[in-house]
Amino acid sequence: MPESPRIGNAIGLPPADAIRYFEAKGLKLTGDWRELWQAQHARAFTVARLAKIDVLKDIHGGLTDALKEGKTERDFIRELTPTLQRKGWWGQAIDKETGEVLEAYDATGRPVQWGSPWRLKLIYRQNLQTAYMAGRYRHQQEMAASGARPYWQYLAVRDSRTRPSHAGLHGRVYRADDPVWSSIYPPNGWNCRCRVRALSDRRLQAEGLTPETGRTETVEVPAGKLPDGSPDLRPVTAVRYTDRTTGRDMLMKPDAGWSYNPGQAGLSHLGELHLAGSAQAPAMLGSLAAREALADDRVRRGVEDGYQEMAREVFAGLDADQPRPHGRVRHIGALSTDVIASLERRGMGPESGVVSVRENDLIHMARDKKAGGVDRDWLLDLPAHLTNPRAALLDTTHDQPAVLLVHDHGSDDRKKLVVQLDYRVRQRKPGGGKETVRANVVNTARVVPVINLREHQVLDGAL
Repeated sequence: MPESPRIGNAIGLPPADAIRYFEAKGLKLTGDWRELWQAQHARAFTVARLAKIDVLKDIHGGLTDALKEGKTERDFIRELTPTLQRKGWWGQAIDKETGEVLEAYDATGRPVQWGSPWRLKLIYRQNLQTAYMAGRYRHQQEMAASGARPYWQYLAVRDSRTRPSHAGLHGRVYRADDPVWSSIYPPNGWNCRCRVRALSDRRLQAEGLTPETGRTETVEVPAGKLPDGSPDLRPVTAVRYTDRTTGRDMLMKPDAGWSYNPGQAGLSHLGELHLAGSAQAPAMLGSLAAREALADDRVRRGVEDGYQEMAREVFAGLDADQPRPHGRVRHIGALSTDVIASLERRGMGPESGVVSVRENDLIHMARDKKAGGVDRDWLLDLPAHLTNPRAALLDTTHDQPAVLLVHDHGSDDRKKLVVQLDYRVRQRKPGGGKETVRANVVNTARVVPVINLREHQVLDGAL
């Protein structure tokens, strides 16, 4: 029997970025695969219906070793099986005295799914495939940003096991910055073997390929059943394309839970970890660390993508008149060292140099109907607006001081971002769980007359 494949060899990518993606995850026990949804998998590793955290650690450790050492699927299963059997996570649990098959339940009351070679094979393939694709995405992003290979081509395996809709996208080319890749960068489902090839202008012309503009739409796909037995339908971003043979319009629908870009989500998580760590440092040091991290274009894009994902969900909820805040907080940048130094000279130095935005505040800013509210496109670029404002002002007219970051709007008007200093924020800890830290929170974005800003002290820049 031929040796089972090493996914890294098949993809042809050094695993360093894949390892970094996988090791950045925390651990989370879940009762059902739907509890950790789409991009959340970039932040946490889970095996559904597994009741013991030590067993989850064993599986995570086995996968990490497989990535680092290039172990095959067969190696992974052979080495991990005795440990899982010894800890009772294998086959069916049998009462040694009565011979009765014992049921085990997790914290949610659902029956545990025991280990088996088939299940370990699925765990190996899906986690390593996703990790390698996340690493491949980072590498291809660098080539696209440099202009060396600005086009990406979707490639399917095209054999009897390939989904027809995945095969329908085979060979199609989109620009690397086309939004279509936010939803269809592989894998796009369980056991999906698709990949992406980066192309230069010269290669595009040599192969006679024509880039397309992605056409996407939101559709619902089945994700199992609800407790009452009715279908559990979940939204995914599907891609519409024209079949080359029939000329008919077709839809490529990712499986439920797979309508996201693992590399993009991984960079977002990496950016969160960088800024979360910087938020705990003294203000000046945290600002320097955060800005150094954001100088890496990949980390910066990850932070922006993570924030924009939350912002678009907020906007969609407002459009449907169903805003449903989940209490999320995103660290999106840092105060400049000049602003922090100016505050310290006034005896008002903040505890943290990092700037964050809460989901509830974003809802407030997006629904601000009064004269002076900013538009959503401007709000989508909020992380960028923290960098190089026209001026930074100190507002002490309220109980808690705030920094006003001022941007151009017109000859007599300015846009202002109100950053409340030293606000208590609950954030994820890198190892899992949450903690409370002091951060600086954006809670208002308005257009105001210049004359209304002149009463505030100038910390940096000029009106």
